Amino acid sequence: MPILHQFEFRLALALLLGAVLGVERQIHHRSAGTRTNALVALGAALFVLIGQNFSGDASATGRVAGQVITGIGFLGAGAILREGTTIVGLTTAATVWCAAGVGMLAGLGNWYEASMGTGFVLAANVLLRPLDQLIDRLTAQKASAGAPAPVAAPVAAPVAAPAPVLAPMNLPQPLVIVMGVSGCGKTTVGRLLAQHLGQPFYDADDYHSPANIAKMRAGIALTDADRAGWLATLAADLGRWATAGGAVLACSALKESYRQTLQAGAPAPLRWVFLDGDPALLRARLLARTDHFMQATLLDSQLATLEKPAYGLRLDVAAAPAQLVAQAVAYLQGAALNPAPGSAS
Repeated sequence: MPILHQFEFRLALALLLGAVLGVERQIHHRSAGTRTNALVALGAALFVLIGQNFSGDASATGRVAGQVITGIGFLGAGAILREGTTIVGLTTAATVWCAAGVGMLAGLGNWYEASMGTGFVLAANVLLRPLDQLIDRLTAQKASAGAPAPVAAPVAAPVAAPAPVLAPMNLPQPLVIVMGVSGCGKTTVGRLLAQHLGQPFYDADDYHSPANIAKMRAGIALTDADRAGWLATLAADLGRWATAGGAVLACSALKESYRQTLQAGAPAPLRWVFLDGDPALLRARLLARTDHFMQATLLDSQLATLEKPAYGLRLDVAAAPAQLVAQAVAYLQGAALNPAPGSAS
């Protein structure tokens, strides 16, 4: 049995390294964040220590490691979701699995190997993300080059037919903002729409300052002053994205003044896709969401702040994400847009 300080050191190391992996996941608003990965690594270390020191069987450590790996596989599956035609959560599930491996190394006392493993997992998640996005964009652009132009007319409300599977299309490349309160599905719909347009996707949540995130995590609603710098940054980037050939941005854009600020940064009228829905449905989604800084208690504040736009495309979020994307694509393809805020038309 290791002496007490060795036992404590191994557990502390597992907890720390798991938390490091989780912080990266939580920064990117994934479903398994700091606590989840820290507890997975800590649990793996505990089970390894039990097998190593208390079983009286020299082969127990290997068996425990195998059982931990199997158990973490079931846990990681909970982070994998199907959203329309897209499977999301695979990277988070893989990170949880790696956190267990790091925890087992720490439990065995292999602190150097555990630290190196943590570094390589972080490198895979951080350094390979731009490459992932580049490959997705190039693939979508290649597919869109040979795709026939669609003939669907714009649709202004969800349809009851099964959700279609879309191929990337030859569309004009505007700046599209998918907007709405928290829980409406902006990120899911925006990411899918960007894939079909062959454009990069950006999430406005990633641009909040640490102070703003801390307030929202504490259940404190942001003020206009809190959002001013955030909106200014997004407006500046919209101009850069327009020069680069277009983009899709998921952003709450609750007030007309916020939308005017964003439009001021763009050289052409923005295209707006407004995701609207029953507050009860939105609340249920928020309550089911974990490891995101936006608290469900802030929904009432957002709904009270929301000034629904009289332009753009309004979609009911009760429909499946693929249906919503189909309607947004048809809307953009038809070019029958109402005037956007700040446009000359």
